[in-house]
Amino acid sequence: MLSPRGRVSRFTAIDLSSDQFTAVHLTAARSGVKVGARVCLDIPPDIEPSDDEWIGKWMARTMKEHRFGPGPVVFVVPRQSVGLKHLVLPSTRLDELPGMVAIKMAGQLPFPAAGSIIDYAAVRESEDESEVIAAAAREELIDRYKSLAKAGGFKIDRIALRPLATGALIAEMSRERSGSLLAIDLRRYGEVELVVACDGRVCFARATEVISASEKVDRHEEARRLATEAKRSWMSYRATEESPDVEHIVVIGNDGLAGGVATEVRTLLGRPTEVLLSHPKVSGDTATLGPAWPLVGVGLAAAEGADSIDFFQPKKAPDLAAHRRQRVLAAIAAIIIVLGSIWTAGNMHLRRLEGQLQSLTNEKEDLLPAFLRYEHDRLRLEHLSRWEKARFDWLDHLAFVSEHLPQTQEAILGSFSASMNEPVMRRKDGKWLAVETQASLQFSGAAVTRPIADAIRAAFVSLDAYRTEPIVADTSSNDKTYTEAFGLRLVTPLLRPPAPNGASQPLASNAGAAAPEQTPPAQTGAPAAATAPEQSAPQKTTAPTEETSPAGGRGRRSGRRGSGG
Repeated sequence: MLSPRGRVSRFTAIDLSSDQFTAVHLTAARSGVKVGARVCLDIPPDIEPSDDEWIGKWMARTMKEHRFGPGPVVFVVPRQSVGLKHLVLPSTRLDELPGMVAIKMAGQLPFPAAGSIIDYAAVRESEDESEVIAAAAREELIDRYKSLAKAGGFKIDRIALRPLATGALIAEMSRERSGSLLAIDLRRYGEVELVVACDGRVCFARATEVISASEKVDRHEEARRLATEAKRSWMSYRATEESPDVEHIVVIGNDGLAGGVATEVRTLLGRPTEVLLSHPKVSGDTATLGPAWPLVGVGLAAAEGADSIDFFQPKKAPDLAAHRRQRVLAAIAAIIIVLGSIWTAGNMHLRRLEGQLQSLTNEKEDLLPAFLRYEHDRLRLEHLSRWEKARFDWLDHLAFVSEHLPQTQEAILGSFSASMNEPVMRRKDGKWLAVETQASLQFSGAAVTRPIADAIRAAFVSLDAYRTEPIVADTSSNDKTYTEAFGLRLVTPLLRPPAPNGASQPLASNAGAAAPEQTPPAQTGAPAAATAPEQSAPQKTTAPTEETSPAGGRGRRSGRRGSGG
């Protein structure tokens, strides 16, 4: 059997219907219950019954006005709002009972079990079976109590069941009798809860409305109807339950109505009947409790430590894997501690490295200007050195070009110039590379016919040692004899033109050392370029003694051709 859960000693029991609010402040102890402040009022008609926020605030304000003591609250759920069953289960194991109760109740509820909260209270137990009283309430009802508590600023201790509270109230009286004890709880106008207790435990509970709220009858008629309903419930209990006959009847409610009901019941059932006015374990002012007596039963159940139903914290099967989870969690905690230590050490090391990096960065920024000045001067020196070592043989190049020009009666040379590009540095793929130093030979002239001018261009295009580029468009000349103009640029990296035997010639880029792979300077200032002056040679002609092809070829001629130097 589940052990009783610990309860607070001071709390307020609350019973809330659609139109009435009842609350009693209780102090529970082993010796009994002390009754404090109490209130029983109709809910103001200007408050909507569904407005939980306003009702919760009104309840808090009302309790404050009546000087209720401190402590949480216990809401009491009426019988007609729950499904209640007596169950005999073939097990006494605590880990099996909650599941068995849920399965049994699922098929016996008037509403879906999926949206319900189910709890149970142990009645008795034998070697291989347990007898429990189980109850199920809709989740929306329990959520409403939570919403009321939130609006009123209350802390919920539990949500109890009113029939079980009534049973705790009459438990001591039922133990003193050999038969059963019937309690008629006049909860509010026209509503009644009937609880049968035997040997201190609840055996039967039923609730009904004998008079509708819109129906108005006198007190005598109300008492007669309530007594008739009590007789009907007694007969129903006797027909379905194997338990002793009702031996005594107790009526709980307002004195005037309770007295009339007691008289009618005594006449109908012929059993001793009394109105509950006091209890041996209840102290304080009990004279005006009336319909609030079942709320005092909540305190008696807490004082006796009896197992009870709680919809706020329903019983669950004990976690048999808790020890294993604890060990796993302990191992995880140890791993977290170790990883945390490693992370802390690594973080501290990272901070030290970041400090060293910042120090080196500052040192680099301090040394960078001097380093850039050094690189600037070194690259300028390298530039001048490469420029000085790149010495092109301009006369040999001019002679080589002259050998490929036709005779003067076919073409004349108007101008010739030579220049060298500046040796510069280019950054590529993180390396400094020197751009190849090249010589540029430019000449222009005029030919007698267009085929001769084209042949001159074709002759130079076929040379591998030079890259040929046109510098003038194919136009006509103003000269009457040499009517077709031509102009070419020859670009070569060779210091001297190729030899007749095909021997390789030195390149201008090999004249200086390779450029270093260094960081580029902040500012580069190229030295003044020492460009070879353009040279132009005037055309001189003599009568040739030998005829040659328009392309000139490499054949020797007796006459001098156009040349420039």
